[in-house]
Amino acid sequence: MSNSVDEFHPVHILSDRSISQKRNIFLFSVNPWKAFQMCGGLNFERTKPTIEAFYRWMDLINDSEKAGTYQIWKIDVERVYILNYKGTRIGQALPPSSPDLLMPGDYAAYVNRDGDLVPKIIGPRSHFCNLFERTIISQDRSDIWPGEIETLLLNKISPEFLGEVQGRDQGKCLITGQISNESEILWIAPPAWCDHYTVNHGEVEEYLTTDNIITLDKRLAVLYMENRFSIDAEDEYRIVVFQDLPDDLVLPTNLPAVSVKKFDKRADIFFKAHLKCTLGVNFSAGDIYDQHTDGGQALIDHAFSPEFDINGPVWKTPIGKDVLWQLIND
Repeated sequence: MSNSVDEFHPVHILSDRSISQKRNIFLFSVNPWKAFQMCGGLNFERTKPTIEAFYRWMDLINDSEKAGTYQIWKIDVERVYILNYKGTRIGQALPPSSPDLLMPGDYAAYVNRDGDLVPKIIGPRSHFCNLFERTIISQDRSDIWPGEIETLLLNKISPEFLGEVQGRDQGKCLITGQISNESEILWIAPPAWCDHYTVNHGEVEEYLTTDNIITLDKRLAVLYMENRFSIDAEDEYRIVVFQDLPDDLVLPTNLPAVSVKKFDKRADIFFKAHLKCTLGVNFSAGDIYDQHTDGGQALIDHAFSPEFDINGPVWKTPIGKDVLWQLIND
């Protein structure tokens, strides 16, 4: 696969989620009532995933099946009807171990069933709340749901752990390797939500360790809790950016060697858990049909009503144009 970046113009209408994330890599999968549905997407310029990394990331959010049981293909997407599309495989399946970059475009996962390749559903249909939002939700609900108090307590780092980490890190930020004027000690993967990670069997006790605690510059700690970036331990601890960061903030491409050596792979399972959560926040969901669950029927009805005005603003929107095109060409 070529590593040259050409501007990609998708045939399919983009949802607000896809637009806001500036997605140009899209993964589609099957669903019962139409040929293809978007299960997620990424921005190539931010994440720059290799094909090998993309397979691993899909394994993380897929849970039930791992690479080898399915293959990812580049596809050609064709419009069938209003907000409905079909896909045709192009060329050969992407080799799971390829170090080539996954270029902007449309892709789909397929599984072999009795000799036939059929589209494979990858990951959840909805996206996750980021870690900061989850904390706020637990705080807001704690007055009426006693279980949320347990969540908040479980995610509170004990004085013993704080002391141990302060002695170990000496105020040095994991990302920069430098002592920060303002630093924060936080979980790599907060224990209370371990059942969402499922990379470590959801056992809370296994997350209650200082190997799951890091020191970050306070500014980076906020961005980390918002799942704007994560660390891919299986790619030489590459720092993967999923959302735009402040213009004056430049992150290293990988964790400093001193930070990697400190944990000696003991924290890998927790970095993996945070990466899974970050993919759930940033990759999953975003199908246009989720935004227009009636498939544009309300606009079709409106087009035949006395109130129809072709110069109205709704007909300048992507879905409005799509409906008009269909009505004119039917």
